[in-house]
Amino acid sequence: MNIFEKKYQLSDRLTVYEKFLTGPHPVMVIPFVDSFSVGLIMHPSNLQGFPISALTTGGTLAVFIFSLFLARSGRFTSPWVSALLITLQLLLFRLPFILTNAPLSEDEDVILTFGLNLLRNPVIFDTVEPTSQGLIHAYIAMFVEWFSPVAAYAYSYLHLLSALGCSLCLMLLFLAMKRLFSLPAALAGISLGLLSLVFTDDTDFAHYHNEIESLILLSWAIYLLARISPKTSPPLSSIIIMGVVLGLVPYAKLQGVPLALVLALWALWLIIVGRGEKRRKLMEAGLLALSGLTPTFIIVAVLFKFNLLSDAFFYYIRANWAYGYQFGFLAQVREFLSNMPMQIQISLVIVLAALTVSYKRIRRLPILYLNLMLFLAGWYAISRPGLFFHHYYSYMLPFIVGGGALGYYYLDLDLKRKLFQLAVTSSCLFAMIFSGYDIDQQLHWGWLKKIEQSEAARVISQFASSPDDWLAVWGWYSVLNVETGLPSATRENHSLSLHSPLSPYRDQFEKKYVDDLRRFRPIIFVDSKVMNCGPFVPFQYMPLLNRYIEDNYVFFRTVPGSAYWDLEPVDIYIRKDRVPKKERSF
Repeated sequence: MNIFEKKYQLSDRLTVYEKFLTGPHPVMVIPFVDSFSVGLIMHPSNLQGFPISALTTGGTLAVFIFSLFLARSGRFTSPWVSALLITLQLLLFRLPFILTNAPLSEDEDVILTFGLNLLRNPVIFDTVEPTSQGLIHAYIAMFVEWFSPVAAYAYSYLHLLSALGCSLCLMLLFLAMKRLFSLPAALAGISLGLLSLVFTDDTDFAHYHNEIESLILLSWAIYLLARISPKTSPPLSSIIIMGVVLGLVPYAKLQGVPLALVLALWALWLIIVGRGEKRRKLMEAGLLALSGLTPTFIIVAVLFKFNLLSDAFFYYIRANWAYGYQFGFLAQVREFLSNMPMQIQISLVIVLAALTVSYKRIRRLPILYLNLMLFLAGWYAISRPGLFFHHYYSYMLPFIVGGGALGYYYLDLDLKRKLFQLAVTSSCLFAMIFSGYDIDQQLHWGWLKKIEQSEAARVISQFASSPDDWLAVWGWYSVLNVETGLPSATRENHSLSLHSPLSPYRDQFEKKYVDDLRRFRPIIFVDSKVMNCGPFVPFQYMPLLNRYIEDNYVFFRTVPGSAYWDLEPVDIYIRKDRVPKKERSF
């Protein structure tokens, strides 16, 4: 066993790499620095996906080099052509992920189950507790599940939405940087954005993670801010839209709030220092605040009508504030740096080098301090939960793109700009060539196959197949809800807050969990016996829950679980009043 295989086996995170390395075929590992760990995986006996791998790498390289040619030749004049080429690169590079109709992360099972629940009852917090996922994220999954031709290929559509969402973020940031600086500076910044979020085989960035919607809103707000000039009064419509956009960020992802506050304060500063009468400035500031609070007013009114305000406050505010692990400041910095994906490290080094070299020319520019505030807000958003998942580092995107464009624009020597271009281009090419091939070697489930039922799902469907049935699963194993099409019988469908030994609200979550079981009375209760993230606590150690299961359910059978997650065996319990007669003696 070589050191790379050993590192994967010792990892406490279940990655696609782990599954591949521990598979039945021999592998050869070549040292290569990527976002999860070390290793370019080559599989001599598995060349079936080579055409897709060649299209991914070759197509993206061709578009990237064509973009460089247009930029160098001075023909790259239309920002929309630039935006189109950016989108094309992203979709080409993500093509293997899009074609893979299988979960890239347990979070995708969770979010699709949210969609199933919202289809049954579209009132958030009544049947869905979104934990840290965000309300908007859950409703988007509902539309994926609602469109029946899509449901059989739900994972592929999520991966397509992830690619399109990242593309929209980059397009908005690109247009903002072009307006603030210049076309070459915008291209420089957005290339670093592509390197950070796109040219990587890290499935944490490729799956439909819950930072995407908040990043779209933040990028939109940055674009609107770029259109405000201190020399003229901004249109009132732009202020209202910006306020609503920033006001929606907490409902896309609570972690995005620090960045939204920075942008809101910056918009307020632009209003104050801008030209115009004092009365108009007060009106603009008031409109910004009122429009920013409007989404909250509407959501609170809806929750109040359905008597869900206290549940929403408990689940979404109190529980999220206590979510994860807490560190001291120095420990947070250490964990932030040690868990940072490699492509983010490379991008930050390039940005900081450019800002350092051009510091004398930019030190008095307010936009420098906006970028530094975005960096600090991103650091806080990533570090506050204490878990440091790789997709959290998506919140570095505004600083990387903005700082890269700023640093490039104010580099005073042509030689320095060429060095900047060389660093960005070589990093992007290196990432494309190696990660592009490696992506294909990871995704070995087969492309565009319909979601298939595991043996566990088939057993569940024998007893619970009515449109009114629900399914309860203990553990982080919502894939069974997706395979059976049954919504979760508990609002928190992956039991995370009950498993966390550090959660101060564990008893309250257990009570709500059991209350949900009493309310929906699922025919089947599944003990997945696995927690794919964090510590697993058997339900037998939860006194209230264990008592309820003993009183109302009987153990039926242990069967293999989903093939997507290594066929981990699961225990199936049937509600006592639904046990088949021939099985009752058993």
